[in-house]
Amino acid sequence: MTGNELPLEVAPLGEHQIDVAAVILAPVDTDPPHVYAIADAVERARKLPASFGPFVRYTTMFGDPLTTATALPEAIALRRGAETPEEGFKAGLHQTPSILGRDAFARLMPVLSRAARFHQKCSPGRHLRTMLTRTDAEPLLRNLEARNVPLYQSHGFMIAVEEVEPNSGIRACGFLRE
Repeated sequence: MTGNELPLEVAPLGEHQIDVAAVILAPVDTDPPHVYAIADAVERARKLPASFGPFVRYTTMFGDPLTTATALPEAIALRRGAETPEEGFKAGLHQTPSILGRDAFARLMPVLSRAARFHQKCSPGRHLRTMLTRTDAEPLLRNLEARNVPLYQSHGFMIAVEEVEPNSGIRACGFLRE
């Protein structure tokens, strides 16, 4: 931290916050993989919040979801383990192709698969926790969203690894923080 930021207090994300979290997480206008998968902005705005619901639900059921300790969530961090087919089904992940549409899902999956491999390469077996003090205590290579590079750099992260997904041209970065 640079000393200018207030500490961010985190709390577990509750089941009652799933729909709000899905809307917050749905990168309607800015997330390159989703813009690549669903080019039409109106269609993307309609489909993405619903498609994020099962992922948030899965994490509340089987993972470690965190949010800000405020009346309305300001930020969401989803930490999931490797899901089993049974767990994914219980959370509704099997509905994602029909929510997004088969063509959009087919465009999105190769990009997300490559991102998952990149994530494993950057932080195998562990995931970035939301509190910077925990991050400082664990000097691992972190996989963060490339679109937020200036934000991460303002918190002392530096790009250590960078790749471009060949079909979409989407950039992925791995960061380190001294």
